[in-house]
Amino acid sequence: RSWMQAAEQLAKTVKGLKQMTFLEGIYPQVAAIRQISTDEFSKDFLGMGASYYRSMKARSLEPSTAVLVTLMERLGEQAIVMRSGKPQTLLLRVADRYEKLGEEVGQEIARRALMQAQHSKWVRETLYRIVNNINSERERERGAGIWSAPPIIIC
Repeated sequence: RSWMQAAEQLAKTVKGLKQMTFLEGIYPQVAAIRQISTDEFSKDFLGMGASYYRSMKARSLEPSTAVLVTLMERLGEQAIVMRSGKPQTLLLRVADRYEKLGEEVGQEIARRALMQAQHSKWVRETLYRIVNNINSERERERGAGIWSAPPIIIC
């Protein structure tokens, strides 16, 4: 009988444990830098509606790669703002924290892209060819005095 009770307790514990989503790991770090509600985080950092983060968290869903790209951009923008103006140690540290979070988001985007690229050699090779063609075209434009940032693959 004690074995059955222990098994039931273990099942309840395992059922109660929930895998944290990527955003659930990022939001507290952003909130530690800047006091921000989940609604503000959803709108200002994710570019979504006010309830987006709460809804995703409640359903244990991961954000799309497009949402992560928006998040990475917003973190980068915050870092740039903190570095603009007269350099102050506190602001530079905050900028570093935003950049670190942006890199963490970038690693998640890259991880997803690599996972998808592993599924099909043809897709991976085609994407490489397309990016190389775009880069070649941009090099020609750069030589003509026209410049734009290189493309990034987001699968």
